[in-house]
This record gives sequence, C-alpha cells and structure tokens, in this order.
Amino acid sequence: IYNVRPIQRLFYRRESFLYPVPLYNNNKQSPCYLYTINTKYKFYCPFSTTNKWFGNVTRDIIQGYEQLPETGELLILTKSLKDVMCLYDRNYHAIAPASETTAFPEDKIIELQSRFKRLVVFFDLDCAGYTHSEKLCNKYNIERVFLHDNYCLVGKIEEEEDISDFCKLKGEDKTKELCIKLFKI
Repeated sequence: IYNVRPIQRLFYRRESFLYPVPLYNNNKQSPCYLYTINTKYKFYCPFSTTNKWFGNVTRDIIQGYEQLPETGELLILTKSLKDVMCLYDRNYHAIAPASETTAFPEDKIIELQSRFKRLVVFFDLDCAGYTHSEKLCNKYNIERVFLHDNYCLVGKIEEEEDISDFCKLKGEDKTKELCIKLFKI
C-alpha cells in the first residue's frame, strides 16, 4: 500500500566514479528498506551507524498523502512513514512530512482541513517534536496529542518513542487501547 519493501543491495553511482560504490548489503542484523514516494526514493537502514536515512525525497513530499481518502473524520499528522503505516493498520488515516524537521506545505494543510473534519498532530515528545507540533497547532488551530501524555492510561513508560515502537513493545491490544484514548474514536 505504501510502496515499502526490503532491498538486497544498494549502490551509489556518481559520474566521477568508474563503478558504482556499494553502500549496503542485506543481512538479518542490519536490514534496509526502500520507500518509494511518487517518483522519489528514501532508504531506511534502522540499525546503521553511518547512513540510517538517505535518498532523493524533497521537502514538498508528504508521506501517505497518495493513500488518503477524499474525505474523512480524522487525519493524524505524524512524523514518519513508519508511524503512518502503523496507524493505517489500526484503521486511522495519517500523513507525515518528508522528514521530522520538515514542515508540511501550508497549501496542503489548508486543503486537508477542508477534506477532514478533524486534524490531530501526533509527534514525538522530544524537543523537535514539541517545537514543530506547537508551530503547527498555533498556525492552523489543530489539536495535538503525545504518546507519553496518555501513556499512564495503559502502562509504564519504557523504550518507545512513537506509536510503531509502542506497538512492537506492547502489542496489538495495548496499541488499540492507546489509540482510542489518544484520538477519541
């Protein structure tokens, strides 16, 4: 649905190089994924110590935008495609900017406010997430929620920073319970 798939090998080609330079070879300890968004590419190697993210995605890309319905009750603005996909699996519509430090284009937010009855910002409760969500909420009069504000309702805080981490650590039932409390749907 979101054009994400694991890759076996990744090479970097530059005109000044005679041969492509290998950047990645697949192994179980260090997987890598290809995100295809429109005609752009984003590579995610979650356990890499050098190149965790790279690609040619531009700032105007909105991850998950192509998968949205024409209209709806709720749209969640989150910070990563990983979280968009996690929310989709729980029957929520969500989008994310090209990166955590990229703002959503103003024209898209205004358009989405006309398509969805309610928009909710759901970023990480860290410095970047708090600052970016505050700007969005103030500028467009959008509500926001944080995982850790509501986490006391379902358990003790551990390693999770976002909804996909929470789901991995706590399981489906706790994730559904949390989403209901967060989004009140």
